[in-house]
Amino acid sequence: MNRIKLFRDQIRSTNIDDSIILDVIPRNEFFDVTTINLKIVKDTELLLEYNTKRPVKLNIKIEVDKDVNFTLKEYRYGTNFKVQYLYYLKENSNSKVYKFYDVSGIKEMSIIYLQEKNANIDYFFKTIATGCEKYSMRIYHNAPNTNSNINNGGVNVLNGNLSFSISSFVNEGNKECDVYQNSRIINLTENKCQIYPNLFIDEYNVNANHAANIGTFDESDIFYLMSRGISRENAVNMLINGYMIKDMPEYFINRIKRNLIKYRG
Repeated sequence: MNRIKLFRDQIRSTNIDDSIILDVIPRNEFFDVTTINLKIVKDTELLLEYNTKRPVKLNIKIEVDKDVNFTLKEYRYGTNFKVQYLYYLKENSNSKVYKFYDVSGIKEMSIIYLQEKNANIDYFFKTIATGCEKYSMRIYHNAPNTNSNINNGGVNVLNGNLSFSISSFVNEGNKECDVYQNSRIINLTENKCQIYPNLFIDEYNVNANHAANIGTFDESDIFYLMSRGISRENAVNMLINGYMIKDMPEYFINRIKRNLIKYRG
């Protein structure tokens, strides 16, 4: 698997093959932001690990070539992030994005351009929110037969304040697109959390839907586990673990469990 490690806004180490073309534009006196350009030219997987405890600004641009299958796995931890992602997905490309964050302060904007027909993205994101976290996404279906499957979720604990804003766009003439959003926040605090799901669809021949939920768990699910001799606290922890590891690849599962123990015991 290809791998890039970042510390603050600098690449600490890389291990990539010819399936990825990497270009880095460092911040300078005129532009206080580092830009990382990734062009994916062959079927591949990339692991991106990112750590900082100082304020940083970062732009990450990912372009996936025609007919390419690409999987991104990203683990991010620390605080004081300001990040913008730009995804450009070409004809018949298939991208899968898996992200797990354990951060205590972030503002992130992700813009996804499904530029050519039959471009597809499946996006799965999970976070443990202990501070202010704001995530904005815009998904543009700029061609017919494009598909987006966007799934955002998190557990809000301690001083967490978690917000998702997701907007999907389909212009008239871009037929037979599939547009899906699913967002959920498990709020274990009295702090305010928000989800803003938006669908801007100007074409009739499109499948589009969204789901959004903020809260804890159904009491019937907790009661069922308690009826099996499990304490209420452990029942809630089991449900949180099950939700957080759902749809996530093996690489993240132990990390998610360890980090939840750190905050939930």
